[in-house]
Amino acid sequence: PRPSLSEPNACSRFCSTNNLYRFTVDAAAAGSGNHSMVIKAVDRQGGSKTITVAVPVNNKPGLTVTAPVDGALVNGSLQLSGTATSDKSGTVTTTASLGELQFMNTTAANFSGTLDLTGLPAKTYTLTVTSKDSSNATTVVQRSITITSSSALAYTPILSMGTGGQLVAAEGQQLLYRTGTESYRLRNTQTNTEVSLTGASTVANATDWQVSGGRVYVQGKDTDCVVTCIYQWSADGTRRNLTLANPNSTTSSVGGGYFYDLNPVAKGDYVIWVNWAGLNPGHYTLYTRSTDTFTKINMPAGTNYVGNTDYDVTVEGGALRFFFWGQTGGDGTSSTFDVYRWDASNNTSTKLSSGGARNIYPQTDGVAVIWQQTPIGGSTDSTSTLVSQPIAGGTSSTLATNATSLKTGDGVAAWMESTGSNRTLKARFAGSVRTLSTLSTATLYGTTSGQVVFGEQGKTYSWNANTNSSTLRLDTAPGQAITSGGYLYFVLGNGQTVYRVRL
Repeated sequence: PRPSLSEPNACSRFCSTNNLYRFTVDAAAAGSGNHSMVIKAVDRQGGSKTITVAVPVNNKPGLTVTAPVDGALVNGSLQLSGTATSDKSGTVTTTASLGELQFMNTTAANFSGTLDLTGLPAKTYTLTVTSKDSSNATTVVQRSITITSSSALAYTPILSMGTGGQLVAAEGQQLLYRTGTESYRLRNTQTNTEVSLTGASTVANATDWQVSGGRVYVQGKDTDCVVTCIYQWSADGTRRNLTLANPNSTTSSVGGGYFYDLNPVAKGDYVIWVNWAGLNPGHYTLYTRSTDTFTKINMPAGTNYVGNTDYDVTVEGGALRFFFWGQTGGDGTSSTFDVYRWDASNNTSTKLSSGGARNIYPQTDGVAVIWQQTPIGGSTDSTSTLVSQPIAGGTSSTLATNATSLKTGDGVAAWMESTGSNRTLKARFAGSVRTLSTLSTATLYGTTSGQVVFGEQGKTYSWNANTNSSTLRLDTAPGQAITSGGYLYFVLGNGQTVYRVRL
């Protein structure tokens, strides 16, 4: 059908309301060549005028690279394949280069090429494929390719998330990711099966994603929530609003009230979050999935308010312990804070820090609880003293000074430590502190199953706490990285290609 417009649908440069009639031409459907468009205008009295407008079309070549994928890890040789097309007469010439080295020049529509990688340094290169048609119109496709130092490091991707995709969270072989189209999916990377999380994309301001016990948790707001709620997805992707189900969230009924539940932290069968404001505020909630019960964790005596972020939970030997912090004195930037341990066995909270300072953000590796300590008002260089205590209680000790980037898990704690202009990466395991890197540019990615994953000089390593040795895992730095259950998940390229490495 012929397109028609009864009123302006576009705006000129300085207009405030539409004052132009705009028609769109599908250049691909029209094809390259000299075309013309007949435009007829009819006024209210039926008068008309017709003009013919030249519409030349010069389409660029069509270029598809089927292999390698963006972010590919290659060793030995690079295999290239794809197709090049044009809607013009004449040939299409396609060339391919890795960095500055051209290795293919062909006029074949279905092209392929091979590059021997022997002697090329192990690092990341840009693969450039260019197709040029008879009119010299060109199309270029570029991909990030990493040559590995050994065939063992040329891992096979496990999935492609699509442009703009993102790793979100993981639990062992369960990986939660967001596709480029904003769909959230929980994937079993062992069986390569996955489920989509119903209603996940409509949760506004979704943060603090957790995967635990095969279920997913997040804080955010949808139409069933006022301000912020805690959501859970079961293994089949079904969503539930835990805030609305929590009898401790409301004093009477849901209607007319609002909720401000924040920052879930999950461990196996349990998840804890803070009831920060709204109805019945100022405490934490423990949700036990297996029994579908909600337990209120009250604010300890002597505490003016509890911390609303960066707390932790551990279940060791069947004992559930929750570590949190609260304001215990002063006001504003002059406040003092202390760290507490709540024991589920007797529903009591015990203060662990000695007061008079800013003790915040406890984390646990399952052996000890470690928290940040700074003077009142905080430090001037964003570093802190790390204070450690056994999870069941005991004597506190200073683990590190001038520390940042603390990560804990599975018996290992790792952090960056500054001394003057020098920065070192350190880790503690079985009571012994080791130095993993003395380079100031080292990057700490995470800890899992007695391993610390870190970056150094553009490469990625894992340090084994039992053997006190580091192993090269990747000849480049990942764009995204998550560690869990003895696995490293990482992304290369523009966010599409995901890999999984067993550490």
